[in-house]
Amino acid sequence: MRKDEARFFIKAIMLSKQFFIVTVSAMGVLALVCLTCVFFRFIGIGEFEIKGETDYKLSELVSASGLRTGDRLYEVNEKEAEELLLRGCPYLKSVEVKKKFPNKICFEVEERVLGWYIEISEDYYALDYDMQVLLETYDEESLTERGLTKLVLPELESAMCDYLPEFGRGDEHLISETLKIVDTFRNHAIKERLTYLDLSNRFEIKLTIDGAFDVKIGDMSNIETKLKTVLEVIETQLDNGYVGGEINMITPTSYSFKGVFAEPPEKEQGSDA
Repeated sequence: MRKDEARFFIKAIMLSKQFFIVTVSAMGVLALVCLTCVFFRFIGIGEFEIKGETDYKLSELVSASGLRTGDRLYEVNEKEAEELLLRGCPYLKSVEVKKKFPNKICFEVEERVLGWYIEISEDYYALDYDMQVLLETYDEESLTERGLTKLVLPELESAMCDYLPEFGRGDEHLISETLKIVDTFRNHAIKERLTYLDLSNRFEIKLTIDGAFDVKIGDMSNIETKLKTVLEVIETQLDNGYVGGEINMITPTSYSFKGVFAEPPEKEQGSDA
């Protein structure tokens, strides 16, 4: 046998071995995938978990999703479960239902954050920061205890859960500009201390800070300067012993303050004068 023929014969044998190894490996992987699919098809849900911050308990999310322990993981319809969750849990802004090997369902959630409430005909409606109504109640105190800001809006007509408040057929520009003002206060540091915001007239805006300091700021001109000065005035007057008061901040360079001192504690009967 010539050298060229021998070299060709050896190369053919090596290629055959490599092909055999690749084929066997591929068949092994395919068999593993098939076994996994069969296993996955028949295995039941064994565990649920939450990913993300929410006030909902895991049991509440499971109940709202329509899923149960033991349901076949393969048959879970994620989109249907997500729709049920959003319908049954109004505080959820978004949710994703994901299957995790070997037998887990994960709820990835983002929750709406309540920030405001409005009053219509002695009913109160809590709104998230996207101005969607999430809660209706007759108990205003339950909303103030949550730290929500009371919001007074012009042309407000009605409200319904899961929808934006409805405005009357007034000036659309007025409504649009008012909502821009709401967004400005939402993104300002003063929002954490804001208990009342009256935008019924956007040229005569009124607000209350810490439930104790009533402020008039006029329109939105120089708004950053006005709000910064308001906070500085409040901190100064708190140091001076005032617990509340009225601030006129229509013109920041010549604002006025009328303060309220804390009432002295009542003396106990029989105590020395």
